[in-house]
Amino acid sequence: MVIVVPAQYHERPSLAKGFKEMPDIGTKGFVAPDMGGWVAGAIVGNEAVKVVVAGPKATETNAVSLLKEAIKRHAA
Repeated sequence: MVIVVPAQYHERPSLAKGFKEMPDIGTKGFVAPDMGGWVAGAIVGNEAVKVVVAGPKATETNAVSLLKEAIKRHAA
């Protein structure tokens, strides 16, 4: 799932076990485990982009890769 909302709605689950800051992705970038999957997000300009991956093949790497691709495509 990919979600784009105004930047003021950006939510960082910083208290989640396994939360990691991703300073190389946008502003306030992060990745964290989420209900058996992974969530990643960042502020880019005036918007926040968030992705969620779930299922047996969901990984931190997949979430970060999807976030980077979503940001790239949204900017285009």
